[in-house]
Amino acid sequence: MMSFNAASVSDLVSSIKECLEDQFHEVMVQGEVSNLSLSGAGHWYFTLSDENASLSCALFKGDALRNPIVKNLKDGDKIIISGPLSVYQRKGTFQLLGKRVYRDWE
Repeated sequence: MMSFNAASVSDLVSSIKECLEDQFHEVMVQGEVSNLSLSGAGHWYFTLSDENASLSCALFKGDALRNPIVKNLKDGDKIIISGPLSVYQRKGTFQLLGKRVYRDWE
């Protein structure tokens, strides 16, 4: 009989979370905003994209309040955002947790 030493999904995602969050605790990235939505709790969620890739982003209420340009943000805007990458374990996805948002004047 064959024996496998397989990790559980929880263990694997937890390990990925630990590696990703340790390696990318502060990033700065620029791109175009799309799929912008404001939750009932005051959190902003959107996708940041360029011509070859996209990245999910979240800006929690407290951080949104510290970044006044967020209230005028719209799909198609080019921005620079900084913060840590984080893994949402329940879905096994990662996202950038925005702390600072800047207009991209390029």
